[in-house]
Amino acid sequence: MSTNRLLLPATGLLLLGLALVAPPAALAADPADDATVFDAIKALAGEWRGTYDGEGGKMRFEVTSGGHTVLQTEFPGEPHEMRTLYWLDEGNLVAQHFCMLGNQPRWDVESSDGGATLRYVFTGGGNLDPAVDQHAHEGEMKVGADGSLESTWTFWRNGAPSETNSFRLERAKP
Repeated sequence: MSTNRLLLPATGLLLLGLALVAPPAALAADPADDATVFDAIKALAGEWRGTYDGEGGKMRFEVTSGGHTVLQTEFPGEPHEMRTLYWLDEGNLVAQHFCMLGNQPRWDVESSDGGATLRYVFTGGGNLDPAVDQHAHEGEMKVGADGSLESTWTFWRNGAPSETNSFRLERAKP
C-alpha cells in the first residue's frame, strides 16, 4: 500500500479532531469578512488632515503591492513619521506598526460592522517586551457618518495601560 493511501485517512482524522477541539469562534471566522474590512481600509486611500491630541496632524493611506497591502503614514515628512502596513495573512486582516519608539507592534484588525469601526488587538511585535516596554497596545478607529476618522490608542508600559492618544481627521481637499 502506498504512503499516500495511509496518509489520507490519518489526515482526515486529524482534521476532524482539530475541528472538535477548536473553539467555536475559530470555526465561525469568515475570511470574506476580513476581505470586506480590508476593502474598507483601501477606500481610505488619500490624504487626511486634522488633530492629534489637540495638535495639527496629517495621515496618508496608500494602496500598494498590487492591491494586497495598504500603507498608512502618520505625520508624513516629519521627524516622528510612522508607518503601519495592513494586509490579509491567510485571510485574516493584520497590521504592523513601525513606531517612532523603535518597536513594531502587530495587531489583528477586527470589525463587526464591515469596516466602519476597526479594533486593533495586540498579538506581539518586534523590538519590544510587552511586559516592560512602552508600545501601542490596542486601538479603535471609526469612520464617522460625516466621513471623518476618529481614533483612540492605548499605550502600555510595564504590562499595563499607561496613556491614551486620540486623533480626528478629515479627508484633505485637493
